[in-house]
Amino acid sequence: MPVAGVERFERPQNVRPGQSATHMSILGDILLVVINQEIVPKTGQEDGERHEPQTQEDQTTRNSALPWLALSSRADEERKAPSPGADSLIHTALILRDARVNSNGKAGVAVPARRRRPATFPFAFGFNLLCLWAMHHANLPSRSKVPSILFVALSFFLALRARAHSPAQEMADAAKNFVAALKPDQQAKAVFEWKEDERLNWHFIPKPRKGLPFKEMNSPQRALAHALLSSGLSQRGFAKAATIMSLEQVLFDLDDNAPSRNAELYFFSIFGQPGKQPWGWRIEGHHLSLNFAVAGDEVLAVTPSFLGANPAQVQTGPRKGLRVLAVEEDLARELVKGLDAEQRKTALVATDAPRDIITGNARKANSLEPLGIAASKLTAPQKELLMKLIEEYVFRYRSEIAESDLKKIRQAGDDRIHFGWAGGLQPGQGHYYRIQGPTFLMEYDNTQNNANHIHAVWRDLQNDFGEDLLRKHYEQAPHSK
Repeated sequence: MPVAGVERFERPQNVRPGQSATHMSILGDILLVVINQEIVPKTGQEDGERHEPQTQEDQTTRNSALPWLALSSRADEERKAPSPGADSLIHTALILRDARVNSNGKAGVAVPARRRRPATFPFAFGFNLLCLWAMHHANLPSRSKVPSILFVALSFFLALRARAHSPAQEMADAAKNFVAALKPDQQAKAVFEWKEDERLNWHFIPKPRKGLPFKEMNSPQRALAHALLSSGLSQRGFAKAATIMSLEQVLFDLDDNAPSRNAELYFFSIFGQPGKQPWGWRIEGHHLSLNFAVAGDEVLAVTPSFLGANPAQVQTGPRKGLRVLAVEEDLARELVKGLDAEQRKTALVATDAPRDIITGNARKANSLEPLGIAASKLTAPQKELLMKLIEEYVFRYRSEIAESDLKKIRQAGDDRIHFGWAGGLQPGQGHYYRIQGPTFLMEYDNTQNNANHIHAVWRDLQNDFGEDLLRKHYEQAPHSK
């Protein structure tokens, strides 16, 4: 939230999550801690005096569960008080911290839309030089040098890390670490040959599965499994996946402690040897199936990508009101209800919604009839809302991966994308929608359990499981038979 008297850093209006903004925001918070502890308290005071909060509200904030917010608030309030050197340091920190706020004003990470991820290393290297300059001109007390040096060292570490690792490399490292921590009998369950049919055997219902479940891992192994999961997903994607898994406890309580309702029955599988040759991995269980195909430094595919939620909205208990896939539902309803009468005649394809997604768990998703209204028939704000809905699916994954997939979707033609809706328009009524373009298909269905049970899938019509890119990969490079 903006603070009175503080000049706000202006960001682009159309933004979406990105990894680089995360690093900038973290650095901004650390810098604000240094500023408030070592620079701001000394303004106009003798060394050794303490700066105390001036208002009851400030005191309450300082005692909150997030003390760094109180520190950044103090830097906001005293923005114009420090010396010119400290003033520049605070301004830099505020800019970095503001990278965490998205276009809706909610907590999140933001980067400019329709731009590839900026080169993080040059930014971080330059930022280190800026910090050294600022510390020199801020006349820091001698005892402030230690945290300042630590801050520079930390930001240098993040800079080197950003330069060294691609998503594919991080996935490979995480997969290797995970497998290395397993016992031989666990490896036999978790590791498969790349060409085994199991790689294409995906589903989203509760059923017996191959792979190694959380239930059979010890604590260090689970930590490494979560590290693998986070290597492929964005922050919000990871949060959605974890929350979906946690809903099994809600179902366990509702279903009289049914043993099939178990938040530990999510299975990890590694296909092939992580490295230069094609390999893949999967996490799967009830209402979650995430499939990755990788080769060297390239992420070949992240589809089929399935997320579901039962209940779609928790009705009772301490988690009442939780809606893990709320955005996927609300954006689509906002779009269809915002159509004019003529547009809605085209977009509404049926009064009754199908009982489930049409493509089910097919190994290859065939292109469906492009029902509904074409994006070319939408107004600019309506088309923007449609693209925002598409991005909600794509940016389940880390930004480097998502940007590439979104570029492919858009290059095939925005105006050729169709949006169709079936069923009721009001919350609580069964409904279904489909978004389809030349290269992709997204389906969402909420009809089961009195329209409180969501299935949402993203399919690549050309490249599920990386099949299309793998074919090209093998055509272009020699491989042993």
